[in-house]
Amino acid sequence: MSVEAILERSGTLPHLLQLYEADDTALVAKLAGYLGEGLRRGQAAIAIVSESRRAALTSELQRYGCSTAREIAGGRLILLDADRTLERLMVDGYPDADRFDEIVGALVRQASPSEGENRPRVYGELVGTLWRAEQFAAAIRIEQLWDQLQRENSFSLFCSYRIDVFGKEFDGHVVNALLCAHTHLLPTAIDDHLERALARAIQELLGLGPDELRNCIQDAGGAAWGVVPSAEAAILWLRREYPRYADTILESAKTYFAASTPRRGLEAI
Repeated sequence: MSVEAILERSGTLPHLLQLYEADDTALVAKLAGYLGEGLRRGQAAIAIVSESRRAALTSELQRYGCSTAREIAGGRLILLDADRTLERLMVDGYPDADRFDEIVGALVRQASPSEGENRPRVYGELVGTLWRAEQFAAAIRIEQLWDQLQRENSFSLFCSYRIDVFGKEFDGHVVNALLCAHTHLLPTAIDDHLERALARAIQELLGLGPDELRNCIQDAGGAAWGVVPSAEAAILWLRREYPRYADTILESAKTYFAASTPRRGLEAI
């Protein structure tokens, strides 16, 4: 399901999670669509983004049809540096709730309309930055502060983490807290190529056909997880049920996936 479909159909305030690899080109394109579509609809957009990604994001927003200079001057687009914002939020190496509310919460409240459904769109890299630094507890604390802010204010939230779904880090034991903290994990692939690549590799080694695999992964998720796409659910199921064979199967699946998608990327906005 696309980001826009989730935003339109979700009965709760969406807290979206996107995983990406070292090449963040597709992530930036999706993020520009998420923020740019909001600006097109008259919604405010807030992006707490790393300095290294800011130039790519503003360039992509312009290609999307947004004049970033005009939107920033008009107060509709707010860009904050993720590293500097984190420095202001942290006390003794841990996020401070009062500082988060004074800095981030104040911006969200300022951007939120007093009435109506034109809620702002927010993107944050605070959590991804902390996760890369292996400050896992601090990252989850920021997610909790975001959730509290969402309960008090109406806005959609998009988070990203540099986690390769084919890698060892994408394991239910490792990412359980992330999946619990978000309403939706966004798909890695733009189509069903990832699901088919996984099904082929699993059938070759485990002998499970596509129908059997779908039945196996129906209860693969944790009870408190948000929505997990079928391909990503299959990987989590594989790591849990067949840890001895998971790396071998996923290496084959990655090869099949790369061969079937000349231009790999994230799901279209």
